[in-house]
Amino acid sequence: MNLQELIAEALHLSMEERAHLIQQLVLSMESPSEDELKAEWIKEAHRKASELTHLREQLQVGINQLDQGLGTTINSHEELDELFVTIKGA
Repeated sequence: MNLQELIAEALHLSMEERAHLIQQLVLSMESPSEDELKAEWIKEAHRKASELTHLREQLQVGINQLDQGLGTTINSHEELDELFVTIKGA
């Protein structure tokens, strides 16, 4: 079916059906393509990865400062959790 035939068929639809068709066509033009969506997801994944890297660096700086203040070295999450429990209880 070519475009002219499609238009002719669409003009035989009821007003409600044509309105629905128009709405669907407009929405399809406003929606991003699959490639655009993939690009946005990749961009967001890179942003999140960068954010996590930054947070990890900040956490490491904080742990190093804590190590210096306590005169000890924290080697694991478990040791850090134990330290927090000790600090909370004090």
